[in-house]
Amino acid sequence: MYDDENEKFKSTSEQENKDEFLKVEADNKVNEEVSISQPQLSENNEVQDGEANAIKMTVNDGCATPICTPVTTVFASEDSTQIEKQVAGEVIKASENSKSQEKPSEPVRDTYFTETVKKKAGKKGSSFKKFIAACLVISLFGGTGVGVSYAIMQNMVFNKSKLPDGTVAGFNGAKLETKETASAQPVSSSSGTMTAVDVIDAVYPSVVNINMQVSGTTNYYGFSVPYEGSGSGSGVIFDMDEENVYIVTNNHVVESATGISISVTGAESISATVVGTDASSALAVIKALKSDFKAAGIDNIVAAKFGDSDGVKVGQSVLAIGNALGEGKSATGGMISMLNKNIDIGGINLQVLQTSAAINPGNSGGALVNYEGEIIGINTAKTSTSVAEAMGYAIPSNKVKEIMESLLVNGTTPQPYLGIMGSDITDDIADMYKLPVGVLVRQVLAGGGADMAGVKEGDVIISFAGKSVMNMESLISTLKEQKVGTTVEMGIIRDAKTSMTLKVKILDSNNIQ
Repeated sequence: MYDDENEKFKSTSEQENKDEFLKVEADNKVNEEVSISQPQLSENNEVQDGEANAIKMTVNDGCATPICTPVTTVFASEDSTQIEKQVAGEVIKASENSKSQEKPSEPVRDTYFTETVKKKAGKKGSSFKKFIAACLVISLFGGTGVGVSYAIMQNMVFNKSKLPDGTVAGFNGAKLETKETASAQPVSSSSGTMTAVDVIDAVYPSVVNINMQVSGTTNYYGFSVPYEGSGSGSGVIFDMDEENVYIVTNNHVVESATGISISVTGAESISATVVGTDASSALAVIKALKSDFKAAGIDNIVAAKFGDSDGVKVGQSVLAIGNALGEGKSATGGMISMLNKNIDIGGINLQVLQTSAAINPGNSGGALVNYEGEIIGINTAKTSTSVAEAMGYAIPSNKVKEIMESLLVNGTTPQPYLGIMGSDITDDIADMYKLPVGVLVRQVLAGGGADMAGVKEGDVIISFAGKSVMNMESLISTLKEQKVGTTVEMGIIRDAKTSMTLKVKILDSNNIQ
């Protein structure tokens, strides 16, 4: 662009400037083309040395004022110093016409132009991009250097400072308590150190199949009909001496048996007899001759290891092993789902472990095992309804050990027996049905003391042997205090309105068929 402030105008007389200007005379219009050298600009506005472009200027005859293009160009250098090049303009003088009178000459004006061309600034974002790129490069190499330095330091300081016991020495040589982190290992779903296969291999030789023969009579439309049958169950070897091998099982497995046999592998049949029974705890002990084991080819007799059932926790993994369905030993898996659950079996109240491991017919008397290979319960019963699944029950091992040792020493111990199945009447039920608090008799078992005393279903027991009855637990506790063969008074309410007192004889549960 033109810089008006730098434009200079200068006039001199024709005489003073005749030596510096070129006179041009022409009668007709003469077109003269003048070429002036101008530096070539590159794409980024930089001057290219040694190159020039032609700027054309046309001068017309008869024109009083010179016509020209800028002939002086100033280019901005890097330090903004202006380099000025001036090129003299041409002055054109008109000649006198042949027919016209010569006019006095007029002063000729010299015109100078100064042009300043500023270098075009580069893109503003380019320098910022270069800055960001430089930062990235510095970060990359800087981070790599820090990482390598840290690795070298860790190797030099820590790896070379390990003590023989696996600890690490500090910078001052002192022993640090921090130990090297162990690699992660998969966690077993079991609650012990053995796998299910290990447990089964360890416990299988201690679990036996029990087969028994039964006989008796049954009432069929008023007629007494004799019958014979067979059944199956399971047992666990817990002790032995020079002569006998002792096995614990459930009382109901052997209580009505006329003949008992056992098998370890399922291929042999070894005769066994009852040592003692405890109906109140649902346990019994049987025995077989050690010589019969050897005769059957069983030289390695293994007694099971009993664990502490008080240490069992809900969620602990367990295996149930027994003679399911009488088809031979099998194993099912599950966990402990409840502790200290009270159930009623044939009028006998038991406190048991609840498990999700399948307890099938034939599993009674079998082993409930933890993943340490220890017996923590004797499988006894299960809930069998259309609305409940995976609810099996086992007598805790601590209770089993107490009873089986007593039976081993004393044989069958007399157990007080009443002969009913009942349920609690709570305050809410009492208010709703206008019943007294006590025990509701749901079933009277044939041949028991209650049956002989005339107790009926629907009666409510409110007292027994001089003590108030609030629930089944209080009734069983009072019953256990009685001696077999004695007679006690029992208070009942019949039809929710009649109060009665009955005399009941205490029988031995071991003799109830």
